Amino acid sequence: MVGDGFGGRLWYKPINYTVGSYSAYSACSDSNQLYSWGTNYHSQLANVNAGFGSKSPLLVSDMRDVIFCSAGYVCGAIKKDLSGWIWGKWFGNKPIKVMEHVTFLNAGASVLVLIKEDGTVWSLGDNAYGSFGNGEYSSSIAFTPIKMKNISNAVRVSNCLYSTAILTEEGDVYNSGYIGWDLENQDLLPIKIEALRDIVDIESTKGSHIALYKDGTVFTWKTPSSDAPIVPERVNNLNNIVAISGCNDGDHFLAIDEKGDCFGWGSNSLGQLGGNIMTGITISTPQLVDSNVIDILAGEDFSYIVKDDNNLYITGKNEISVAMNLPYIGRTVFTQMNPYNFDVNLCSPVTRTHQIFKDTICSGDTFWLEDIAYTSSTIFTNTFSTFSGFDSIVVHMLHVKPRSYFDTSATLCDGDTFYFNNRTYTSFGTFLDTLTNSFECDSVINLTLNFLDKSYFEATMVLCEGDIYLIGDSTITTDGIFYDTLTNHLGCDSITSLKIYFKAITKAEQSFKICPGDTILFNNVLYVNSGIYHDTLQDMTGCDSIISTTIFLDTGCDDATVFIPNTFTPNGSNLNDVFRPVGLNISHIHMQIFNRWGEKLYDKMGSDIAWDGNYLEAPCQQGVYLYLIRITSNSNKDTLLKGTVHLLR
Repeated sequence: MVGDGFGGRLWYKPINYTVGSYSAYSACSDSNQLYSWGTNYHSQLANVNAGFGSKSPLLVSDMRDVIFCSAGYVCGAIKKDLSGWIWGKWFGNKPIKVMEHVTFLNAGASVLVLIKEDGTVWSLGDNAYGSFGNGEYSSSIAFTPIKMKNISNAVRVSNCLYSTAILTEEGDVYNSGYIGWDLENQDLLPIKIEALRDIVDIESTKGSHIALYKDGTVFTWKTPSSDAPIVPERVNNLNNIVAISGCNDGDHFLAIDEKGDCFGWGSNSLGQLGGNIMTGITISTPQLVDSNVIDILAGEDFSYIVKDDNNLYITGKNEISVAMNLPYIGRTVFTQMNPYNFDVNLCSPVTRTHQIFKDTICSGDTFWLEDIAYTSSTIFTNTFSTFSGFDSIVVHMLHVKPRSYFDTSATLCDGDTFYFNNRTYTSFGTFLDTLTNSFECDSVINLTLNFLDKSYFEATMVLCEGDIYLIGDSTITTDGIFYDTLTNHLGCDSITSLKIYFKAITKAEQSFKICPGDTILFNNVLYVNSGIYHDTLQDMTGCDSIISTTIFLDTGCDDATVFIPNTFTPNGSNLNDVFRPVGLNISHIHMQIFNRWGEKLYDKMGSDIAWDGNYLEAPCQQGVYLYLIRITSNSNKDTLLKGTVHLLR
């Protein structure tokens, strides 16, 4: 467990202590119980009896099995089951579980940033400067984790007051948050810092970030004074560095090189750099401040180091005794502390690392570790001890991935071959095969194959004389039976037997006799003169049919000559007793009589007809009656006559 990162380079291993802005923490005993001391202005000690602070280590509530802790005014911890917890500023003095599967976290004055085992980044607290990287900033406090966008491979995070730096497993670095002197100049989404590659650790102070390169050099970048791109600069006078440290609410950094020399730079307002450097000034170039150092913990106005004698040392401001039982004075050199003379029997600094291994098995398989069998997804922890105490905590995240089972089928044509998983199939049936799915586990496939027969059918086609039909590259112009191979709706061969008949052109004749002035309409053509006319039609099969039409003009056609009387007297005198049309060239007469109310009184047809003035064998009254007479002449020409007749008695 360490508050400033999981580690660095070469021989460096973190110890079981960490510091916050004005507080400090250690995980001790077999239960990995977390203890706290220092100031408690923001409930960061997580103990109801802490008051404004304590120089004696206090039990942090509900914080057993702690493998990692990071603190500022907001504090966070990871337990052996990889659950993530938060307490302090805004969140109270009782730790709250906020997330599962947490592999890293970094706390500061106003933010807690967590990394889940899937590499995603989540934040709680104050997002006023857009450090959450979710595309927006907010003046409201986030009490539930908010996911950073576009990051899925993070391994470290470090936050200053204004932005969050993200280190990916590829060694790339991203920055999200404040990049200028007003709220308009912000990266609300993580932006890659292109100049940084192969980084192994990142740390932050109030307004600066640093990155440890794989060769032991250190680079830094600050909040720019404008919206200019972030340009990291190498920190002078630092080589072969194995570990770095900074505090979110502080203004100074510490670093150790491979020989154990400790360097400090930044603000030395209260002696927090050590090395007996003049207080009240800022050191821009790292200075050697101590030797034989194995770990470094930079607070806000103070610093801890651990030397190779496994003793804890402090320099800087003694805020409500982060120096425990040492005299309440400020210091400019690292002074040995004695964390063991308390009722809680706080443990001495010991190297304590934790490693997280992600193991995967397939459903039905067994994962063995130290003679224990695991068959389901779980998180379990093993602690390995040395003569000096607990040395390494190993967390295994076992994820059981599913095997997959599914059915599939294919339909082929008779004679086809189906290839699947380097195998050849030529017949129908159900087959089992095993592949590897996307989880790299067995994927059992139930394969059903169906083979369809070729189809055969006959067809008859009638074509017209003179037509041409193509079968493939062949031209057909005569009757016969022909064969062709097509593809049916199932995609298989369809062998067709086609009988073709060519229908001859048909011919027909017709004739008409018309009177002078008459016309004949045939096939939308109006004929008025005698003669022989030829017309081409299509019969019901669509073939040509030639019709010859002969028109004869009948010169003997005459209209009927008709006389219609306008009065008759049906009085039995045998003179003008009936009403009849008379005339010449009359072949047929159809006569109807109506009274003035439209009632039909008479309706007869014939060549010689007459109305006797009676209706239903009773004489009609004297008056005017209407007639409608159709006269057909001997030449079969109709004439329609209508008018009135007077009946007198």
